[in-house]
This record gives sequence, structure tokens and C-alpha cells, in this order.
Amino acid sequence: MGDKSHKMQNDNLSKTFLESLASKLFGTLVALIIAVVLGFAVLPFLVPYTPTKQVEKKVVPKMKAAKQETVAKVVPKAKEQIVYWEAPNLDTISDSALKYRITYGREIIAHTAKYLGPEGTVRKMSNGMNCQNCHLKAGTGVFANNYGSVASTYPKFRARSGAVEDIYKRVNDCFQRSLNGQPLDTSSLEMQAIKSYLVFLGTNVKKR
Repeated sequence: MGDKSHKMQNDNLSKTFLESLASKLFGTLVALIIAVVLGFAVLPFLVPYTPTKQVEKKVVPKMKAAKQETVAKVVPKAKEQIVYWEAPNLDTISDSALKYRITYGREIIAHTAKYLGPEGTVRKMSNGMNCQNCHLKAGTGVFANNYGSVASTYPKFRARSGAVEDIYKRVNDCFQRSLNGQPLDTSSLEMQAIKSYLVFLGTNVKKR
């Protein structure tokens, strides 16, 4: 009888403990739910509202500036436009005698064999090649071994001869080597015409 009474007493204590624990858990859960609801209700009053357009005005310019800065670092600045040498026009020469000499010089450069080749009308002294076979367009072509800077660089020291050479020596060097011929007399009309043409082509080129 005593054991049965003791068991009933323990059962009542356990039931009471569980009911108390359940009541506390329920109370805690309700309090948590109330706190969350109140938090969402009060949040708009604590955090100031910023319209979307105002956000875009502040953020978008910064993003564009950052993008432009990044592009500027990655893409190099465009190079300055390069102006290439251009041969002067023969029609700008007013002196008729000078114009004839320069024009004749150009003619010899373009058609060397006609005047100074194996069957040359002036002299038979070269292998039949023309100067413009190497110096394209009578020495006026860009990136074509042109004569634009000849007058501005001669006289100059040349390693091949180990001496300072003038235009006459350089022209005759071509006749003797490239054209496998003989040198021109520096006082001849043909040499003076060639020199005048070379000097004319370098009219707008600064002396080096």
C-alpha cells in the first residue's frame, strides 16, 4: 500500500514539472513572436527611407566614374597622329633654269638606263638598272628608300668608307656599286641635276 502511494506521488510531481516546463516554453515562444512583429513594425521609423531615384543619383555616377577610370588604365591613350614626309611639288619652282635642272635630275633617277645605261644617250657607264629600282617613285615614296633626308644628313661619316662623304660621293657610290658602273664627273650636268633634285626633295626637312 505504501509503495503504491509513493508511486502516485512521483507521477503527480512529474506531471506538474512537465506542465510547468510547457507553460514556460509557450510563454517564451509567444514573447519571441511578439518581439519579431514589433521589430518589423518599428523598423521603418528607425531607418530613413531613400527614394530609388536618389539612390541612383548617388550610386550610378560613382559606378560610371569607376568604370571610366578602369577603362583608362586598361586602354592606352590614342597615339598622336603621325605626319609622314611628302615630296615637294615641282610646280612650286619659279626659276625656270632651276626647274629644268631639277626636273632633269628626276628624269635621270627614274630612267637612269636611258641616259647612262649600256645604251645610254648621254654616256654608257652602268648596268642598265634605274636608280628608282631601289628608290621607288624616283625617291619620293614613303617607306620606299626615299631621298627626303639626303640633303639634311650629308655630308656625314660613313662606316663603309671610313670617311666623311658629301652628296657627290654618295651618288657615285651607288653608280659604282649598285649600278656596277663608273663614277660621274661631279661638274657634269647630270651630276649637278641629280644633286639639285636631291636638295629640292629635302626642302622642308631640317638639317641634322
